[in-house]
Amino acid sequence: MLEKIREGSQGTIVKVVLGAVILSFALAGVGSYLGNPAELVAAKVNDQKIYTQALENAVRDERTRLQQQLGEQFEMMASNPAFEQQIRASVLERLVTEALLDQAVAEHGLAVGDEQVRQAIVNMAAFQRDGVFDNDLYLSLISRQGFSAASFRETVRADMSRRQFVTGVLDSDFVLPNEIERVESLLNQTRSVRYWKIDTAKIAASYIPTEEQVQAYFDSHQYLYQQAEMVSAEFIRIDAQQLAQDITISDEQVAEYYQSNVDLYKTTEERRASHILLDNSDEGRDAARKIEAELAAGGDFAELAKTYSTDTFSAEKGGDLDWFARGIMGDVFDEAVFALAQEGDVSNLVETPFGLHIIQLTGVRPEATQPLDEVASTIQQELKQNQALEQYYQLQEEVTNLAFELPDSLDEIASETGLKVEQTDSFERTAPPTLLADPKVINALFSEQVMRDRLNSDPIELGEGLLMVVRVKDYQPARTKTLDEVKSEVAQAVALESAADSANGIADDYLAKLKAGETPLIAADEPIVLLSESDFRRDAMSLDRAVRDRAFAMAKPEQGSQFDKVTASNYVAVIALDKVSIAEGQESDERLAQVLEQTQSQVAYLALVNALKEQAEIVYVQQTESDSDLF
Repeated sequence: MLEKIREGSQGTIVKVVLGAVILSFALAGVGSYLGNPAELVAAKVNDQKIYTQALENAVRDERTRLQQQLGEQFEMMASNPAFEQQIRASVLERLVTEALLDQAVAEHGLAVGDEQVRQAIVNMAAFQRDGVFDNDLYLSLISRQGFSAASFRETVRADMSRRQFVTGVLDSDFVLPNEIERVESLLNQTRSVRYWKIDTAKIAASYIPTEEQVQAYFDSHQYLYQQAEMVSAEFIRIDAQQLAQDITISDEQVAEYYQSNVDLYKTTEERRASHILLDNSDEGRDAARKIEAELAAGGDFAELAKTYSTDTFSAEKGGDLDWFARGIMGDVFDEAVFALAQEGDVSNLVETPFGLHIIQLTGVRPEATQPLDEVASTIQQELKQNQALEQYYQLQEEVTNLAFELPDSLDEIASETGLKVEQTDSFERTAPPTLLADPKVINALFSEQVMRDRLNSDPIELGEGLLMVVRVKDYQPARTKTLDEVKSEVAQAVALESAADSANGIADDYLAKLKAGETPLIAADEPIVLLSESDFRRDAMSLDRAVRDRAFAMAKPEQGSQFDKVTASNYVAVIALDKVSIAEGQESDERLAQVLEQTQSQVAYLALVNALKEQAEIVYVQQTESDSDLF
């Protein structure tokens, strides 16, 4: 661990040196030829530049997040250039917003203290094991993201400062009690209706359109009857998992592998230690002598670590560094720890590039070897997988060569390798069969090489141990379906359209009678039913959604009833709104106030960002241009 930190600090020096070299090149007139990406600017917010490299890093992180969230669907979406452009645009807008907020923070003199930052990091769940902050995990995770401890702290500080500013603005905005009461009143409102439901499907069932009507509808609605381009495919695939199923591993092979690789099943010695880190200075050495004296007098190591150690993260845990093997903490530190004989022993003062250490041994896990019976099944699976991969790579090489030598057919490739040629029925690009439902395969099938030239695809690697070669067996270009193909669908559409016109005519007649104070009588042969629903709320599921929503859109009747009609996909309804009331005995919902406050906060935040943008000078730059060219 200490070695990694040391390397990180050296990396910073290297970066400074490289920066100086690049600067000297620029001064000498060479920089313009290098086109250093660090000088490319994506946007300028007032006097602050957002560099292309920062944008690329943020886009990469966003793609990773979306890939984890969307899984296989992401690859399909990412194959669309518009989707990639959308990601880049949204990330750039986020960086612009962050820059605006950073400038507002600086203008208002807001600051977040070191202790606040430290506590925020300690409380992050990502850095905890069993609910307790783990310093090793923390350093490991941030290093994977390209952070040093210092740069991560500053990133957290900047984020907390933005939140502090935004919270200060939003906290001045609140929801008034009468606003909550008004929304509660609307949410608790109930309505009672009668409605005459006219079934268009029943009307359509008795309607027989003429040939002329069918032809006319088809001619004017051909856009509804389009057939996308389709292909049927042939393919061969090499699947290491399938190959492994046909492989048998004997007990003798397992035992032989175990004996030859027994070191793989040995656990190395691990030790647990605590340390007190001090500055490598005269003051640090004075403190070390004082600590050593207190330890000699029976002082508690953990308490002394909490009091004196400059490693604040481990100090909180009494200096505990958890378990580690040799090679983790650096040569000097390791030598001191592994030289201690018994738990509780304390080292002499140890000097490393990080300072002065006093180390206490708190635990020992000796080296051990797992017995064969514990690892036999694992070895068997590993040997199977190894043999399967050997077969896979051999077949991969053969198929790759044959696909190039025999580009016009898969049959000869299958004959040479013993693989099977599989086939599919015709399918559209957006609805491939499961085995071919990978963006790489679909893009290959619909490429010029495969679809137009009718050649085999290049071998397509679909992950570890899975490869496929595809070709188009048959291709059908996009076209308008013929009337004969869709005649029944068109006739049904004509009947439904006519039925909808008839239903609306009946509804208009009923509506006129109701508004005139008459009660319409339903004839025995009319496809109409009279229904009613009393005291239902906005979220009621007991009646059709179209009727419910229209009922709540109607004005409250001053006296008597209000009348209206609504057209749904398979019926037309005439509605009589008879009563509007507030449900009694409804308790105030605290969650409503929270939702309203969150909604208002979101609106206020967007207003804040828009206001900052209006006051700022924001320039979006073509990423092929250099900083020096533009500013």
